[in-house]
This record gives sequence, C-alpha cells and structure tokens, in this order.
Amino acid sequence: MATVDPVEYVTQFVEILEGRFVGVDEEDKPAQWYKDNSELMLNLDNPFEKVVNDMVQLQRIKSQDYAADGDILKNMREVVQMLGIKEYTVVEDCNAMVHRKSARINNLRGRAARNESVRDSYVDRAVYAILAIVALDEEVEE
Repeated sequence: MATVDPVEYVTQFVEILEGRFVGVDEEDKPAQWYKDNSELMLNLDNPFEKVVNDMVQLQRIKSQDYAADGDILKNMREVVQMLGIKEYTVVEDCNAMVHRKSARINNLRGRAARNESVRDSYVDRAVYAILAIVALDEEVEE
C-alpha cells in the first residue's frame, strides 16, 4: 500500500465518516483512497469495532454539550482551572472521571440502573480513558 500523509488520511477518513465524499473529483482520488484504505474502516459486524463506533458516536454527541470551539477537553480544562490545584491536570481530571465511572459500575452491581445503563457507564469510562491519552499527548507536545 502506498504511503499516505497522516493529516490527509485523517481528514479524508473523517470526511468519509461524515458522508462528505458523496461524489469524486475528476481524478477519482477519494474513491481510490477509500479503496486503498478500506481495511482501516470499522467493521460493524465485529463486536469490538461496533463498540468503538458506539464510543465515537457517544463522544460526538456529548462534545456538543461539553466541548467548545473544537476543543474536546474544554470542560476538563475549566475544571482544572476552577480547582486551581497545581498538580491537578487535565489528565488527572480524566483519570478521576474514569474512577467515578468505575465506582458507578460497582454501585450498580446486582441492580438495575434508572438513568444510565451499566453498558453506557463502561462506554463513558473508555471515552474518558481515551480523552486522558489525548491530554497526555498534548502534554508531551508542550
């Protein structure tokens, strides 16, 4: 497979997911890119990849409430700033959310949830873990 520029790859991948590649240009680049990289698309018949897709969809929905200006960590940054604790970072806040979700899952053991299902809590926990990785990557870049 040919080498793909990572920025172009991600941009085109997102555009495909968002349905923006309805047509193709005169050189048929998007269609060829999709054909060359189709193994990188999620297979929703695979249980693991279906859950990953669910995570992405959930994060996109929740980002409408918690993120702003394209900053998926905005809510966590504000918490860190409000607390004003020097050692408490966005990574730590994400980690705290992972622990909160774990505690919720443990508290629901053996009983039915009224609002958010146990499955939803597991998905949320995984999303917060990924957001911690995003924040960690930002720290490394700085």
